[in-house]
Amino acid sequence: MIHLRKAKMTQRRLAILIWSFVAIMMFSLAKAHADRLDQWQWITPLPQGNTLKSVAYGSNVFVAVGLKGAVITSPDGYDWEPRQITNTVDLNAIAYAANMFVAVGQSGTILTSADGVHWVLETSGTIHDLQGVAYGNNRFVAVGSDGALLTSLNGQDWTVQVSGSESDLDCIAFGNGIFVVGGVDTLTSADGIAWVFKERPANYSYYSLSSIIYQNDVFIAAGHFVCGAGWCSVEPGTTILTSSDGIAWTKKTFISGGSVRKLVHGTDKFVAVGFIGSGGQGAAFTSSDGNTWAENLCSSCGFGNLLEGIAYANNTYVAVGSQGIILVSSDGVTWMDGDSRVLRRDARLNDIVYGDAGFVAVGGAWDNWSVTYEDLGPMEEGYMPVVTSLDGLKWTAQKSGISLNTLNAVAYGDNTYVIVGKNGLILTSPDGAHWTLRPSGTELEINVLAYGNNTFVAVGSGRTALTSPDGINWTKIISENINIPTDMTYGSGLFVAVGYNGMIITSPDGITWTKRVSGTTKWLKGISYGNNSFVAVGARGMVLTSPDGTVWTERVSGTTNELSGIDYVNNSFVAYGTTGVVINMVNYITEGFMLTSGDGIAWTVKDTPTPRICGIAYGAETIIAIGCHAGILQADGLELSDAVLAQHIFTGRSPTQTYKYADVDGDGIITLKDVINILQFVGNLK
Repeated sequence: MIHLRKAKMTQRRLAILIWSFVAIMMFSLAKAHADRLDQWQWITPLPQGNTLKSVAYGSNVFVAVGLKGAVITSPDGYDWEPRQITNTVDLNAIAYAANMFVAVGQSGTILTSADGVHWVLETSGTIHDLQGVAYGNNRFVAVGSDGALLTSLNGQDWTVQVSGSESDLDCIAFGNGIFVVGGVDTLTSADGIAWVFKERPANYSYYSLSSIIYQNDVFIAAGHFVCGAGWCSVEPGTTILTSSDGIAWTKKTFISGGSVRKLVHGTDKFVAVGFIGSGGQGAAFTSSDGNTWAENLCSSCGFGNLLEGIAYANNTYVAVGSQGIILVSSDGVTWMDGDSRVLRRDARLNDIVYGDAGFVAVGGAWDNWSVTYEDLGPMEEGYMPVVTSLDGLKWTAQKSGISLNTLNAVAYGDNTYVIVGKNGLILTSPDGAHWTLRPSGTELEINVLAYGNNTFVAVGSGRTALTSPDGINWTKIISENINIPTDMTYGSGLFVAVGYNGMIITSPDGITWTKRVSGTTKWLKGISYGNNSFVAVGARGMVLTSPDGTVWTERVSGTTNELSGIDYVNNSFVAYGTTGVVINMVNYITEGFMLTSGDGIAWTVKDTPTPRICGIAYGAETIIAIGCHAGILQADGLELSDAVLAQHIFTGRSPTQTYKYADVDGDGIITLKDVINILQFVGNLK
């Protein structure tokens, strides 16, 4: 009896503890609700999907940094951990010296860390973007845009120096007692304070030095081709140059068609990383002497994805690049993936929806001419860019038997998922996993899709609209009022589509379409319905609202940058877009941003977890965003710090143990789902 009472007391105490924990978790969730779009977890790829720009080794760990403040660490190049830092601006370079990591980046950002885990934001004294950092003669030197140059004796206190250059300085190395800085101009200095300035020779006028290293008593530099407004190098490629003093340079060889981003020297060879071709596919280049180079194309990198940084330590090369690419090699020739992902790196996602069987996201490939769609998932015949998830956490690439197509949109209704795409493609599925090709009656591209009033409506090229009560049998309509749409939604008994030149068209049934006056000629790229209002967004920050889809009012968004899409999720409109300039298919500068609003009128600017978002959906008590480069992220997960609030409840447990205890479903984050599981567990104790 005594043991029975003890058991019952233990159950009651455990129940009280768990109920207390649930109360704290519910409070934390309620507190975080308004800020849930500020907290994101990468689901795929892992450890994260933003472009990594640089990697270094020190203190027994590899540390890679990149866009949106990405910082990840690994002891061996294979097992990586993302590190949470308050900084969200781009980090461009990292170095390890004097028992310290120093990372530099956008707007003069400088971060320091002794272990790669805990970081301190330092005051740099400049707002220029910093592109490179090196250590020598007992000091750090950082370089960047518009001739920016800084020095520090300890990595914490920085002094702005006069470089004598007004051009971008992209790289720096130290050797033989001198610093050598490269970019469009070349600079040398013994102390980082007094600099000798040397303009690029005329015969190298199309080249900018992207990487410099010091090896075997000589500086070795790589110069990549530069494209500017209206001109480009006649023969794209990389020139390898050498110098004993950083002033007089000798051209050693030319790598035709290849662009080198970074150089490193291992035990017995040089290894460079970059890309090949105007489209940009990641590649590594190896050389035993720096003169003759062998090319190794990264077949898994995909179109438009290049390698940006490389480090060598412990007989291991680690290369990083676009969309979170991580590659590991023992010889610089044969490479293994250090990251994991559901879809291949050359996939893209265009749309996402939530239905009774969970989330379904669809897309295509960045290079529709050279990539077949069965290659976009696991290497098995019949895969295409359709991925599904019951809860937004575990995703599966689905087999369809369809290839060579682009999937533009997906919708859910009447217990059916429907996908539309190029060449009149229509697919249906009851569960997102098993798909059936349906006759559409058209071979033209179908751009947009929506479900409402017990009807699927699809609109595309050729002034064509299609309607179906079940997604299986379709009726084609031709309307002079239809132009090529970019998005469509359903609300308040009306289908509303938007597109080029401020186009807004409406239909109650998908058959009869009416043009509406938008009041703008700007390209409208997205539309959504919620809170009794339609909201359309587009070029140059355009936002329009309407209570009925017929009369529209322009609103102040607070931005002049492009808004590429909008979704209504969890009682809020979320518009997303990019700012920046595309130079070519490989070189571009983009920064993603989001705007949120409850009514479509008053907007709040938020940062995005990735530079390019292509869709957001809400379901299973969570918010899922898809990145255009096949990334998937989850919002509203509670961080480890929330578990610290409950630590006192579980006597003797560390914050990590508490976190794992609360994470009932073992997904690595605490969400409402965990709270529900805890409540069910408590109910079973009664």
